Amino acid sequence: MRASTGRSRRTPPIAALAALVLTACTCAALAATPTPAPASAFPLAAPTAELSGTVYSDRYDPHDPAQTTNGVRDPDEPGLGGVPVTLVATATATATATATATDPATRVTTTSDPTGAFRFTGLPAGTYRLEADPTRYRPARAAAGDAGGDASTPGAVDGIVLVDGARATGYAFGQVGGVVDGAVYRDDNNNGQREYPAEPGVASASLVLSGAAHTATTTNPDGYFLFRDLPSGAYAVTERQPSDYADGVDTPGTGGGVALPPDTLAGIVLGAGATSRYNGFGERGDAVGGVVFHDDDADGVPDQDEARAPGVGVLLSGVDGSERRAVTDPSGGYLFVGVPAGDYTLVEEQPEGYGSSTPNQVNLTVTAGRGATRDFGDLLGSAAGVVWVDADRDGVRDPDEPGLPGVRVELVATGDTTTGGTTTGGTTTGPDGGYLFDGLEVGEHDLVVTPPAGMLLVSGAFDLVSGSTRVPVLDTGAASGARVTGLDAGLADAAPAPGGPVLAPSSSAASTMVVPMPTAPDAQAGGLLPDLDALAWTGLRWGALLPVAVALLGLGLVGYGVSGLRRGRGRA
Repeated sequence: MRASTGRSRRTPPIAALAALVLTACTCAALAATPTPAPASAFPLAAPTAELSGTVYSDRYDPHDPAQTTNGVRDPDEPGLGGVPVTLVATATATATATATATDPATRVTTTSDPTGAFRFTGLPAGTYRLEADPTRYRPARAAAGDAGGDASTPGAVDGIVLVDGARATGYAFGQVGGVVDGAVYRDDNNNGQREYPAEPGVASASLVLSGAAHTATTTNPDGYFLFRDLPSGAYAVTERQPSDYADGVDTPGTGGGVALPPDTLAGIVLGAGATSRYNGFGERGDAVGGVVFHDDDADGVPDQDEARAPGVGVLLSGVDGSERRAVTDPSGGYLFVGVPAGDYTLVEEQPEGYGSSTPNQVNLTVTAGRGATRDFGDLLGSAAGVVWVDADRDGVRDPDEPGLPGVRVELVATGDTTTGGTTTGGTTTGPDGGYLFDGLEVGEHDLVVTPPAGMLLVSGAFDLVSGSTRVPVLDTGAASGARVTGLDAGLADAAPAPGGPVLAPSSSAASTMVVPMPTAPDAQAGGLLPDLDALAWTGLRWGALLPVAVALLGLGLVGYGVSGLRRGRGRA
């Protein structure tokens, strides 16, 4: 027997390292595997019954006070969307007590779709009550479906009995929508009241309803208009002024409200199923009129929220060679009455400092019994742009080139920055790099951008030396050019590293491990083991470590075999 040398067998270092790495990979893989949630210990029963129906507008003729709803959906009666419908369980397999309004276990609510349809599914067998919400529309007659029930109460069906597997259909709720109506007419005496039939209606006039619902219509040959099927809420009616009449007096109807010149009736409040009758828009024949307004959106149309311009002169000249002058009133309106038939020229005296969104001079024709309306839009100008980081200095803003906030931009009223000029305003760019100067009067303006320290102006609409650009914001009487955009400026670092990369935050969530190659062979691993002191970890991604672990394990096994062979030869 060979005597023991006193040395114990040791696992080769490379095999130990491989085992350590493989263990780490296994732990990471297990940690990354989600644990499935346990199955519910309380499986629910699967109810099988269904119930469906519709909510619709049960119309009547507002001209006939004696007419009522009929409880039957006619072909011209639309479905009503957005109506809450509630199903109440009065006795079911899971709820045997009488339901109350405060018991959520016995109530479920859905909302009718745009066609008026509603459906309840997954219901246990039992007895139910079906209710349609009465707050948006006034409940009329209801109809029971093929599972029966008592529909004698408006807006409800009681005693609906559902058995397992039932598919109950045909439940219907007629509801009455609100009504707003009125007329557009020629108001010969301009008193805001229509004397029918002496004062004729204006056909094909356009009107828009806004508020709790939005829709539009036109008048019939008698000047009558009608908005119906309306939910409760507040409304406004706006008329598009007929071009061959001058604007007259507008009068709210039975639903109340206020007249907002030139052509809006606002503050019309409807309850569920309520009506606002006889809203009137009077027009002037043998007259020429209109409004002068501040056209904030530069569309040439006087919107309700756009201010009117009082004290502006308007000139009318025509058939007899004479000239008449009117001055706009506090609501911006002007009116020439007693205008005989013929051809005319209408001129606005342009307010100082303002440009125009509409021509200042127009030609028009007045026919017998009619008139004409022309509105004049005035506006102040604006200048806007974006300052951005033009990293590649190509003058094109790429998707990865952000806006630059906090950059100073100044406005100079006249002159240029080298010879003088008065700075009249300044701003800094917003979070997206954008800036805006609004309310600019007629004339030329200089804009000057000041790059932050360490940056240069390299591209855009500005002069690269002076950092300025000249903007002719407005010309008096011009119909365009008032809103100047695209005054952009590209900035870049003043001294970028020659040939250096452009660094940006990484969007990758993956982690990596950097393993440098050894600078000298390792005595124990024959130069194959890396310098352990130089390992730099930036995170753990176990999938990337697995090949490393397998390679190290293979080397360890080879080393272990060679070691065993040497020991065997030594014993021989």
